[in-house]
Amino acid sequence: MKAPHSIFETVFAFPPNRETLGGTSYFIQTSSGNGLIDCPAWNDENRKFLEDRGGVQWSLLTHRTGKGAIRQVQAEFDCPILVQEQEAYLIPETTRIPFREKHDLGDGIIVFWTPGHSPGSACLYIPEYGGV
Repeated sequence: MKAPHSIFETVFAFPPNRETLGGTSYFIQTSSGNGLIDCPAWNDENRKFLEDRGGVQWSLLTHRTGKGAIRQVQAEFDCPILVQEQEAYLIPETTRIPFREKHDLGDGIIVFWTPGHSPGSACLYIPEYGGV
């Protein structure tokens, strides 16, 4: 199994996840807390990677196939799930923060609704590294 790799000093990409149709999940470390974008394969190696970096304070689903094992992530780290309101019904019995057009996480970090392959597709913007 491949380990997550660094994209930038505080941005890491997980290997593609079969459970999310080959989607790539990302982990970011910010002054607003550690975030997980979509869900990586849920295994001991990825769990330890997240634990070793201070855990997950919030997670974001960018589209409906990105949820994977998000319930297990939430159970492990007790983190809310940011999700565009049109996708929120797909993860009942979780602690969700639904948003309509955008959600401001502070420090210039913004989640926003955007066209995509599902009705509630979303993107995340962080101002570091010239804007990512």
